[in-house]
Amino acid sequence: MPGRAPPDLPPRRGEDPGRIRPLWPAALLLLVAQGVPARLDQACEGAGAAAQPRQAQRHVREAQVLPRLRERPVRRAEVAAAPPRPDRRGRRGQRRGPRHQRPPRAGQHPARGHRGGARGARRRARARPAGRCGAAARRLLGSAAPAPRRRQGRCRRWRRRGRRRGRARRRLLVSTLRRASLGAGFGYTPGEQPPDGDGWLKLNTNEAPLGPSSAVAPAVAAATTLLHLYPDPYGEPLRSALARHHGVAPDCVFLANGADQVIDCLFRAYCDPGDRAVWPVPTYSLFPVLARLFGVEEVEIPLDGDLGLPAALGTADGRLRFIVNPNAPTGVWTAPEALEELLDPAPGVVAIDEAYCDFAPASCIPLLERHPRWLVLRTFSKGYALAGLRVGYAVGHPELIADLLAVKDSYPVDRCAIAGAAAALADQEHHRRLVAGVRAERERLSRRLVAAGWRLTPSEANFVFARPPGGDAAGTLARLRERRILVRHFAGDHADRLRITVGSPEQNDRLLDALGI
Repeated sequence: MPGRAPPDLPPRRGEDPGRIRPLWPAALLLLVAQGVPARLDQACEGAGAAAQPRQAQRHVREAQVLPRLRERPVRRAEVAAAPPRPDRRGRRGQRRGPRHQRPPRAGQHPARGHRGGARGARRRARARPAGRCGAAARRLLGSAAPAPRRRQGRCRRWRRRGRRRGRARRRLLVSTLRRASLGAGFGYTPGEQPPDGDGWLKLNTNEAPLGPSSAVAPAVAAATTLLHLYPDPYGEPLRSALARHHGVAPDCVFLANGADQVIDCLFRAYCDPGDRAVWPVPTYSLFPVLARLFGVEEVEIPLDGDLGLPAALGTADGRLRFIVNPNAPTGVWTAPEALEELLDPAPGVVAIDEAYCDFAPASCIPLLERHPRWLVLRTFSKGYALAGLRVGYAVGHPELIADLLAVKDSYPVDRCAIAGAAAALADQEHHRRLVAGVRAERERLSRRLVAAGWRLTPSEANFVFARPPGGDAAGTLARLRERRILVRHFAGDHADRLRITVGSPEQNDRLLDALGI
C-alpha cells in the first residue's frame, strides 16, 4: 500500500511474507497501521511522531510499556483472537501455557510431551488398567488398545467440589460487597412463617383470627381484569374512601405498601445521614433497621418501670420521633390526651404508629388539627384481616403528606390491594365483629393465664405480653413449638416474657391445653 514503510525484518523460513508475526504470545493487541514507521523508535521522536495520527500515537505509547515486545512492521488494524484453551478432559499430563507450543526436545514424544519417546509411551500404556489408555498410547498400540472409558467417579467428585466452591464464592461476594456500616447481622427478623396448612398454630405475628370480609374476594377478582394497567399512583379510590372514613380531606391521606413503607418514607423525607431519630425501647424492631440503613443516629429511651412511655421521649432532640400506641410488644396504650401532653415540647416530626389501635379505646387522629407536625400511621393488616395484601396509610397535615408523596415509589399499592382494602373498609359490620371477638378473647385468655401464675401487662392490642411462672420464657417457647404452636420471644431486658397473639376461641383453647392450664 502507498505510504507504508517496507519491512525491516525478513520473513522466517516457511512464513508467508504477507503474514503478521504475533508480537506477544496470545496477545489481543495489534498496532494501528495508519502511517506508522517500520521502527517504533522512529515513531516516538522528531517529525515522525508529530506526523502520526492520534490513534497511532496512542498504540505506539502502549507498545512501549509492553515487555518483551518485538518490533515488527504494522500492516493492518485489527484485534486478534486469543488462541483457544486446550481441552482438559482426558488429557492427563498435557502441558498448558506457552511451553506446550514449543517444539519437542530430544527424546520427548511429539504428541504428549512425555519424556522417553515411543518406548516410554508403550510401557505406560501396558501398565494402565484396561480402558484407561491415553490418546497417544492408543495411536501407538493401534487396534490392541482398549477403548477410552470416562472416569465417572473422579468427574463427579470434581463437579461436586466445583459446585461447593461456587456457592462459597457467591456467599463471599455478598459479604464483601455489602456496605460495611450495616454489619454482618443487619436486617429485620420477622416472626417465623411455617408452610400454610401444615398444622401449625401461628400466635407469633399478631394476625387476625378471622378471615377478611366476604366482599374482599369478589373485589380482588374484579380487579384482576385490569392488571395490564398501572394502578392509580395515589391509591384512588381507596384514598378518598379513607378520607371520608376519618373525616379529613383526600390530600391528608398517604397510601403505601403496608405501614412499613410509610415508616421507610418518613426516613427518606426527614432524615439526612447523621440526623437523630428517637423512639422508646422495647418497641417495633424495624425502627433501628431503617435508621442504620439511612445512616441515622438512633436515640433509644427505655420505658418506665411499669412499661409506660418515659418523659424524656418528649424532650430528646431528634428530627423524627416514633411512638407505637398501643406499644408493641408490651401492648400498653397511652390515652391521646396524655400523649399530647407528653409530646407537646417534642421537636421535629412525630409519627404515631396506631397499627393496633382498632383494639384500643381511642385514636389520635382527632388531635391532628392541633398538631401539624404529627402523622398517624394505620394498617389494614390487623383490624381488617388483610395482612396478605399489604396496605398501610398515614393521616396528617397536607404539607407532611406532600413530603411523603415526593419520596414514595412510583405505584406503591397495586390494583388488587386497592380493591380489596376498599371493600373491607366498606364492610364496617365485619370489622366491628372481628374487633369485638378479639377483645373478648383477650380478656378470657388473660384471666386464664393470670390464674395459672403468669404475670401480664395490661394490653389494649390483639396480643398479650406475659411472663410464665419462674420466668423461663425460652423453655416455654420450645415446649410450645414441640406442640406446633408458635409464639414470639424477644431477647434483651424482657427475655423472661412471651408475646402471644390472641386467636380464636378454638386456637386459644389449644394454647391453654398445651400449657396445661
